[in-house]
Amino acid sequence: MIESRVTVRRGDMFDRAKDLIVVPCNTLGGVTDFVLDRLIHHSLLFEPRPVELGGVVFEELEDANHIAQFAAFAASVHRETSLAFPEAVNRICKTLGEFAADTPAVRLLSAPLLGTGYGGLGPVECVEAMKSGFEQTAPSGATLLINAIDPTNFDMIVRAFQPTPSSIVGGRTKRVFLSYTRSTSEHRLWVEELATQLRGHGVETRLDSWHLRPGMDLPQWMANELTIADKVIIVSDAAYAERADGRVGGVGWETMVIQGDMGALPPDSTKYLVVVRAPSVAEGASGLPEDQVRVTLST
Repeated sequence: MIESRVTVRRGDMFDRAKDLIVVPCNTLGGVTDFVLDRLIHHSLLFEPRPVELGGVVFEELEDANHIAQFAAFAASVHRETSLAFPEAVNRICKTLGEFAADTPAVRLLSAPLLGTGYGGLGPVECVEAMKSGFEQTAPSGATLLINAIDPTNFDMIVRAFQPTPSSIVGGRTKRVFLSYTRSTSEHRLWVEELATQLRGHGVETRLDSWHLRPGMDLPQWMANELTIADKVIIVSDAAYAERADGRVGGVGWETMVIQGDMGALPPDSTKYLVVVRAPSVAEGASGLPEDQVRVTLST
């Protein structure tokens, strides 16, 4: 079984799509000027509210779901003292893990180094508290991505965890997105069975029938999933091929996004895999790049 993971990367938590983004605030709900500028830039606005130290307020995003489906406003710094404490950071990450356990759509969570900067926590102390809290409650397959913008902080973390870097820096559960069309109930069930088998082998598998909720922006959800995925499996039958070739409906739109992403990848990239469920590739993969076809299954 793939356990929950904590990964530290050098970068900005706003620079890629994810399922949930953690916004650091103080106990009155205030944020730093840097964070506020980022929130405004990404149309991720909220009403400041008092939160006890170590508390978290979750919100489902609508206007900013290109960044994440959910935001967690986490009180990591006390407003009056401007101090952060490892216990509060640990509690925040326990709560994040509990939320992921209760919300199947949330498997990739992205956070800054909570409590560093104004809070005064050291980067290594911060990672230790975040890792300990998250792994106590997070479900199998969930990943907490900790973003260290400051290169000095990142280097300190790497050096501190050098004996076991794979548990902290780099490495996480592989995430796969399945693209298909509900041409028949038999085909839909076949795709769901494939997704179930992948999850049974420790792969974090994403499927519209499992993770797409009413009211969500479908094109944006698809774009996010394609961006976050380590692998994309296109399960193509004659109906999918026809819609992809004619740029019809959601499949047509998704095909344009996929082809644009393929064009930006290295020539030897294996991110995309086409599985054809048809008597022949010509029938089941028209309009799709044949060099990506790896498996052909006759129905």
